[in-house]
Amino acid sequence: MGREEQQFQKRMCELANRSYMENRYCYTGFLNESEQSLLLQIEEELPIKVALYGGSPASERKLAIFGDEHQFGYAAVPPVAFLHMIPVAKKFADNLTHRDVLGAVMHLGMEREMVGDIFVREKEVYLFCMEQMEEYIVKELTKIRHTIVRVEPVPIEQAEKLTLAEGKEMEVLTASLRLDAVVAATFKLSRQESQLLIRERKVFTAGRLNENNSGLLKEPVMISVRGKGRFYYTGIAYETKKGKYRIVVKRYDS
Repeated sequence: MGREEQQFQKRMCELANRSYMENRYCYTGFLNESEQSLLLQIEEELPIKVALYGGSPASERKLAIFGDEHQFGYAAVPPVAFLHMIPVAKKFADNLTHRDVLGAVMHLGMEREMVGDIFVREKEVYLFCMEQMEEYIVKELTKIRHTIVRVEPVPIEQAEKLTLAEGKEMEVLTASLRLDAVVAATFKLSRQESQLLIRERKVFTAGRLNENNSGLLKEPVMISVRGKGRFYYTGIAYETKKGKYRIVVKRYDS
């Protein structure tokens, strides 16, 4: 483990201790999957419970909540805002991408941890951000690429209905149920390329970093590959006469 990762875990321990000592909830900014995995590695060492929250069941970036209702006597209210970006003239709007939206938001000068997941739905966008940035984004974000937009706050309760965009369900052929083989088959990579992604710490299963090339997929699970997208491994459709597997996955490209 590198120095930066150790420092991150140290900061998480400090937040947990503060929550415990001051008997109140403490929150991080939005964490990426690597950071979430590092936090979960030390979960049992913390003096207080920790939970992850991204605003929607489909969220990938999540903030950490230190503390729980049983200990404090009241429920946490994560400082997360939910925003809806709508083209002023939808007929002439660009077909926006995740990168377009993130670039426009980052251009406002905020830190990445202030922004959660971005969901593009045709020409409209939904975005999670830290509560303290809500007013600023609503006021200052008026254009994404060539598209003039207005930004409206939405009650966070409505975010529960937000799901991943429709994935592409498909059957793929793989020689093995090993993680590296399934990743290679799903994204049409060589086995060496998929193994490199795993070594570079870019592959996560059920939100946790997975560094085991040879780990077998035994049950349905969401797998995320940074830079490629994510897919839900459903299971085996059938085994061929040559001992290979036809598996079913639902792929969500990045």
